[in-house]
Amino acid sequence: MLHRFLPQSLCLFLIALLAACSAEQAPQPDEAPAPEPMAAVEDTESMVVESAEAPAMEYFIEFMACETGPDYSAESMTSLVAEWRTLISSDDFQGSWFYSPVSETNTFGPTAWWELGWTSKEAADASWAQWSQNAEAAALAEKYASVLNCDAAGRNAWDFVGHVPADTFGETQDAGYFYSHYWTCSYEGDAGREELEAFLPSHKAFIEASPLQGTGYHPGVYFDRRSTDASHAEVAASHIWGEWARSKEDMAKATENFMENGGDLRAEYSKIGTCTETPDRYDSWVLYASDDADLVPDFSRL
Repeated sequence: MLHRFLPQSLCLFLIALLAACSAEQAPQPDEAPAPEPMAAVEDTESMVVESAEAPAMEYFIEFMACETGPDYSAESMTSLVAEWRTLISSDDFQGSWFYSPVSETNTFGPTAWWELGWTSKEAADASWAQWSQNAEAAALAEKYASVLNCDAAGRNAWDFVGHVPADTFGETQDAGYFYSHYWTCSYEGDAGREELEAFLPSHKAFIEASPLQGTGYHPGVYFDRRSTDASHAEVAASHIWGEWARSKEDMAKATENFMENGGDLRAEYSKIGTCTETPDRYDSWVLYASDDADLVPDFSRL
């Protein structure tokens, strides 16, 4: 593993990256073992769908592993993100999210994560090619160097498919906070991405029929595109199921619902893949959303 934490703060990377992209105009019951990442409905017998629908949305995603510094706090993160957000100007930058681990036994380790969502890999690469040239970013990096350092060189790349809209069971909290589960998974036998994507319409129908109003619950799938230089390339994963809800308690409702009503859908997925017995768990925040620029994260839970 090449674990190369840059001597700059995360802010250096993000500000320079987004500024470069704009200049180029170049083309998202907790402690007990939980079931695999599917919320359930009362009757699963009829939920396997034959037809294939287009995914709701697709992003090129990069995760950077982050180390917190001696001045890491709710106040310093609020200040860092507020200053960074004033420089966002790229139409290709779709969103950004931050994850603080609540478990030291996560499959991907006890690291924090900064996630970047792009319209395409090409858009991300064009920005990375110029990020180091931004003098304003360097000045802000020096200011926040003791707050957060992230492994930009070892970023972990994924294709994301969000087959269930994020607002299906309610909006994100005003403070931008949400609770996350990430399940590390591998394909079974000869199954691969094609089979998993064909499964998603059934899963979408299953989720949307679930009694989860007000929880903000929604899932999505990350397909592995990590290079050998990725900071966590050694973690075996062909895909990751992500689950998000408004709170830990709301996630527990989705978990309980699935435990009671697993049914045929889980059996169908078991032909495609297997996942870790428990998910990686995080307190999480929306740092920026291109469709909700007024949302400002509140880090008081840190």
